[in-house]
Amino acid sequence: MAFDRGSKLRFLANIAGNCGHSTRKRLRFAFLNFKDHPRGNVIAEGLIQAGHTPNIFIEEDSTVALKGSSALLNDLKCLDHRRFTPSPKTEELLRREKMEYLAVQNHNKEDCLAALKRNEIDFIVLGDCRILKGDILRVANRGIINTHP
Repeated sequence: MAFDRGSKLRFLANIAGNCGHSTRKRLRFAFLNFKDHPRGNVIAEGLIQAGHTPNIFIEEDSTVALKGSSALLNDLKCLDHRRFTPSPKTEELLRREKMEYLAVQNHNKEDCLAALKRNEIDFIVLGDCRILKGDILRVANRGIINTHP
């Protein structure tokens, strides 16, 4: 099933908000992204604007992350300047919202896994990040949602 940006955000918002069923406990979720990745931050901002703030924002600050974020930003800057609006930096999103933040060197390492366990995460939303492996894939009892194309 293909989603445009708006329908993808509505789909994620419904999952994050338990589809409007107020009698259920609110699901706890983590957002994983490369440091300041433009596409991932747009997705995070959309979720937050819809009232679904992640319980924890885990950002990978690594050479791989910098390469991925820089490459997309350079591609976006080639667009007509009237159509390109830079996404907010993670620091700006965090300043506006109350959520836990963790910077890691690799989303597949123990510090990320420990934070997900400590926060009792129901599901993980992936902005832009590396391919996840091992125990990270099993820590969220309701699964992982990949949002980037």
